[in-house]
Amino acid sequence: MKLRDDIVLYGKLAAAELGYSTCRIEVTSGCFQKCRGCVSWRDHANRKMNASLNLTKVQELIIELCRFSAFEHLTFTGGDPQAWFPINDFLRWWTRGFNHSGVRFQISTALAKPISEPELWNCVDRYLISLDAASPEIYSKMRGDRDNNMQTILEHAKVLTEPQLGFMITVRKENQCEVVSVIQCLDRMYRTSMPNIRKVQVLASIGSLKGDLDNKFWDKWQTDKEFIAKTIDVPVSFCDEDIVETREICAAKETESIQCWTSRLSAHIKPNGDVYPCCLIGGEAIDIHESFKLGNIFENSLKKIYQSYPAKQNYRNVFCKKVCQYKQLQINLAGGKAAGTILSIP
Repeated sequence: MKLRDDIVLYGKLAAAELGYSTCRIEVTSGCFQKCRGCVSWRDHANRKMNASLNLTKVQELIIELCRFSAFEHLTFTGGDPQAWFPINDFLRWWTRGFNHSGVRFQISTALAKPISEPELWNCVDRYLISLDAASPEIYSKMRGDRDNNMQTILEHAKVLTEPQLGFMITVRKENQCEVVSVIQCLDRMYRTSMPNIRKVQVLASIGSLKGDLDNKFWDKWQTDKEFIAKTIDVPVSFCDEDIVETREICAAKETESIQCWTSRLSAHIKPNGDVYPCCLIGGEAIDIHESFKLGNIFENSLKKIYQSYPAKQNYRNVFCKKVCQYKQLQINLAGGKAAGTILSIP
């Protein structure tokens, strides 16, 4: 697998073990929707993971993250951050009471509710907004939300005039027929009323392999991809980077010695304070794998959690082999290469 130049640099950063570069915080398990493929709202409903971080703890956590010299990217996710009760108080603190120079802040949300204080929400750097269908019927089926459709979500997004907007389409067989329609609508808005759209991401439901979905699915995927490339102005990314190669490398016996260098760069924090190396095993919208838990922020500092977990976990674990994705695998390969390199300056 050819390593991307930017990821080679992050591999060197991971090998240097300078601390977290990026962190995803599930500020709440609460959500306004019941998405078809999501585990999180079900865990919230049955109280398996029914929690929200308090404002003070989140503030303390971010102050600690910013002490890591490499820290540069913060994401709020959930659940849905819109369902986190103190979100506006946090944004007020973020914009007026905290020096976060050099840190890029993103909120991942379905934007299922109108924004009550647009001036605060416009101070966020980026949004990633889930938008899985154009027709109200299929949107309701995919998102478990009868109060919204694509048009209401876009109406909510119109007040976000300053941040960069990303839209994410998670594709299953049930909504694949909607992909082109959603992108065409976003393209019209990009060319008229919403020029701050940064990218539209199209990805198969998490963990999907080329063998998990039939040839008919992937044939239409390729047809849509080629059509969009020829007819659309808004930036679109079909996230199918080396799916087959990624799965083959992860499945190979030789891969068992590769260490999880991604854990040296990223933290994924649950609403109850548990810390995981990444969202793929931390259970963001998918099952939580507690055997990978590194610690809890209510019991130890992030620095202590980071120092207690060297990059020992490897691909002997069957679950890692199944779900590790292209970017994580690239960082793991780059980190291993960097860790085995010695620089000599005469």
